[in-house]
Amino acid sequence: MKMKTKKIPWQILSKLLAYISVVLYLIFVISGLNKPPVKDEAIFMKVVDGLNKGILYLDIYRGGEDFNLKECYPIWHIPTWLLLLTAYTRIFGLSFISIRSFAFLFNIFSLVLVYLITKELFGKRNMALAYLSIFFYTITPFAVSGSLLIENDNTVLNFVLLSFVFLFIWIVKKSKDLRLKNKYLLGLGLMFGLSLLVKETTPILLPPVVLSYYILKGKFKLGIVYSIVIALIGIFIMLSIWYVATTVYNLDFNCIFKWQASVSSTFFLKPLYILNILQILSFRLSPAFFVLIHTTSLFFFFKLFSKHKRDECYFLLIYGLLVLILYTIILPSAPYGYPRYHYVLLAPFSILIAYWVSGVIRPIKLKQCLLGVVILFLLIIYYTSLLKDPFTITPRLGYNLGDVALVSAIYFAPVILLSFIFNKKYQNHLAFYVVVLLLATSIYINGIHILATFDTIYDYGSYGLEETVKFVKNNVSPDETIISPPDVAIYSNQPFFSVSRHHMIVKNFTAFEDTILKYNVRYAIIDEYILAGLPNQLNYAIEKYPNFKIGTFIVLNTTH
Repeated sequence: MKMKTKKIPWQILSKLLAYISVVLYLIFVISGLNKPPVKDEAIFMKVVDGLNKGILYLDIYRGGEDFNLKECYPIWHIPTWLLLLTAYTRIFGLSFISIRSFAFLFNIFSLVLVYLITKELFGKRNMALAYLSIFFYTITPFAVSGSLLIENDNTVLNFVLLSFVFLFIWIVKKSKDLRLKNKYLLGLGLMFGLSLLVKETTPILLPPVVLSYYILKGKFKLGIVYSIVIALIGIFIMLSIWYVATTVYNLDFNCIFKWQASVSSTFFLKPLYILNILQILSFRLSPAFFVLIHTTSLFFFFKLFSKHKRDECYFLLIYGLLVLILYTIILPSAPYGYPRYHYVLLAPFSILIAYWVSGVIRPIKLKQCLLGVVILFLLIIYYTSLLKDPFTITPRLGYNLGDVALVSAIYFAPVILLSFIFNKKYQNHLAFYVVVLLLATSIYINGIHILATFDTIYDYGSYGLEETVKFVKNNVSPDETIISPPDVAIYSNQPFFSVSRHHMIVKNFTAFEDTILKYNVRYAIIDEYILAGLPNQLNYAIEKYPNFKIGTFIVLNTTH
């Protein structure tokens, strides 16, 4: 007589996975809170310091000639999130830990919304899905880095967009025949307006998502009316408040729109960028999560042609896919090599993946679970010894297809092999081992990032910032202008011109040399990662001026 193998109920297993992922998430995030802000992060820290002192205009670019920043800086977007960050630092002080904990706090808020949205979608009886959603959200390296990065997309914007999603799903669940009462429609319009005040780009996807959802439900006319009303209310609120603010503080009303137009045209529909973004995003999410996004999307696509109900999951799917399409294909960009614009797709896909996985993986046997734990540790050892750091093959503006294919094969070969060896039910066990792979790669990648002595968010692999700042302080007089990345100048408290993809050496080498003469610049400092995709400009500068390296920073002596 065969003994029955004990099976682990989904409720218990999902709760265990959620606890494990949250503990790992907290360990990884807390251990990275004291890392110094770099690039735009350092600029925001400087801006917040000024706002705390009552300084509205911060012309840290000497002469204000970089994109008319004297008039508009630092208002690249409506500065709602910066004002919130300023208020936060007035309470907790301004330090590396305090401003990074701001990102951490808003990600906790977003995690709560992930839990609430899942409960609203699937009901209190199916709590396993809520726990699985938490697991998939917190286990990715993207969630860890996004909980440390001092930016808008991964903090306030993510939270506000999820608030709209939760409100919409809650209202639709309460409505009959998908008809919305005026007060609910007004509430959605107000929430849309709030999201536009946080950032005027990504939220514009929300009305099309509402329209697409109603079309799928066969309510085209309602979708047209509701999406237009929501859009008009939100845009009116945003423009009205922004007009009042710019009038009171004597700002240029059009500055944020000029900025968006100039930046968007730089990245529009570029094939090389698209391929680069795909590989960067796959490693940030972890390859397993990236595969789960596509597998889950295909599942819902084929489900459209079946008799299954088209529920609110499709609202999440359309939202996530539109973000993916916008920032991967239409405007493929990852500032400083980090796909922060994509961050808002993490939450909807975490919920959808939880739904798909719970339907594919059958109740787990105890021996299978124990085997999964053993394989987890073997995979971590395997990846650490064989791959070391996969991010080193993903330069910001270029890629090697052969290297990417090799790394992908190394990632997935064990999973495909295991799914065939241990069970004939390929789909069931493949899904189980992809989840094991997700755990293994997340622990492995997050471990690399936390132990790293180099930057692991912006300009991945860049190092030597502290030593470069020390060189500037020891060799440059306080009022002397330098050309450098913003973090070097801010930490050394020097007036500077920015070396970035928008200015100086990158945009126009003649302007670079003219600025050297006009302001008697003795030192120009370049982070070689900034010019990774512009070897001609970099090589020309190195050949013309005496130079030496400090980490990944190249110091040019321009006085010869």
